[in-house]
Amino acid sequence: MKILIVEDNNRTRKNLENLFTINNFSHISTRDSEDAIHIFKKEKPDIIVTELQTPKISGLKLLDAVRKFEENTIFIFITEKKTCENIIKALQHGANNYIKKPLDEVFFIKLIKKYKLIIETQKKDFKIEKIISHSQKIEFQSSMKSISHIASNFIKKLPNTFDNTEKINIEIGLNEMLTNAVEHGNLEISSAEKQLAIKENRILELYEKRLNIKKFANRKVTIYFNITPTDCQWIIEDEGNGFDWTKVPSPLDMNILEPTGRGIFITKYFFDEFEYLGNGSMVRLKMYFF
Repeated sequence: MKILIVEDNNRTRKNLENLFTINNFSHISTRDSEDAIHIFKKEKPDIIVTELQTPKISGLKLLDAVRKFEENTIFIFITEKKTCENIIKALQHGANNYIKKPLDEVFFIKLIKKYKLIIETQKKDFKIEKIISHSQKIEFQSSMKSISHIASNFIKKLPNTFDNTEKINIEIGLNEMLTNAVEHGNLEISSAEKQLAIKENRILELYEKRLNIKKFANRKVTIYFNITPTDCQWIIEDEGNGFDWTKVPSPLDMNILEPTGRGIFITKYFFDEFEYLGNGSMVRLKMYFF
């Protein structure tokens, strides 16, 4: 996996380079988007990290230019505070995610590692069972390691009605909701507990501790997948206690610059329909073909 950094601020660019070097991520960097287009054509990076405002041409124009050549490239925008409208515009142009300044380095690396798994599963040739029916039910234990593989397999079953950018965004949304089902549903990890564990670099330890508790050890996540001539739908069900989903704010009311709730925001944005069912332990996602 290779990352392209596009950042005109020398200090920020160096910090990103050091951060990626420490975490053993291959990377290249430039200070302006015009140069980035030439680098992209030559190096074919898997991920581009850039600001919305860059010298010569904007980050959005860079995004549009890259999408003409490659739909699979992951775009992550770095943004200042109070730029929610620009974030929504970036997502409309095909961006995959965003992170605010000052960078939360632990959270940012966790995000990059998540995309690394998606990229790796896309490049592997998994043997998938032949689908005879348009309906499928899948169950898996509360293992974070299974999520990327499961989401990737679903994407390979989608018709070519969706372009590659849409497929990547669907995969990202599935990853987010399956992660929520395991973390917040089956393992009953609160948002506050998760953010603290990420900050202290012990999130894997937290998962392990919860899975060693009898109450959580055997819980499963169930996915009901269905394709019709007009749409495809996923219903994801965990075995947790649920939550009051009526109190989840709409995307317009969310503080989308904060880590908490960003997965829900991004998934709501990427899918045509998104709704919680029952006590909140089930979520329904739908994409229409036309």
